Amino acid sequence: MKILNNKIMKGLMEATKLGLYGAFAYLDIPIEIFTILITFIGLDTFLGALASIRMGKEFRFKLLLWGFCLKISILILPLIVALLAKGLEMDFVFLVVLTIKILTVAEFYSCAGNIYTIKNKKRVNKMDVVSMMLISFRKFAKKFIQTNLEKIEKAGDCENKK
Repeated sequence: MKILNNKIMKGLMEATKLGLYGAFAYLDIPIEIFTILITFIGLDTFLGALASIRMGKEFRFKLLLWGFCLKISILILPLIVALLAKGLEMDFVFLVVLTIKILTVAEFYSCAGNIYTIKNKKRVNKMDVVSMMLISFRKFAKKFIQTNLEKIEKAGDCENKK
């Protein structure tokens, strides 16, 4: 039974991997930089746990798992941008890559802060890059919608003048 479960798990992992590669190819997302981002997220999670232990906080696996899930949910952001580009039939590859790069630098920043905490037993102030990016994307979307609605309204004005 254990061998069967092992084969099923391997099959699921391969199917997931194939699905992700297919989605990335379809959305024109460079897999290399995305893999680097995932690596930084895993590293930051590990370093965050070590920093927490170093600061004398109680280590709880549930909290670690929750933090990791939140970090993984960050990966949805570049996928949403890529889907938006496909939906609008626009080339947002630059914006998708820029989003991944900003998130990678933010994870690096967090890793460096955790290493500092582990070494010096002092917390450093962190900035919430993801929230700043979400606000920027919302502003971009709002401006995009308003601009296109104005174009629609102006097109309607032309018809009314006849």
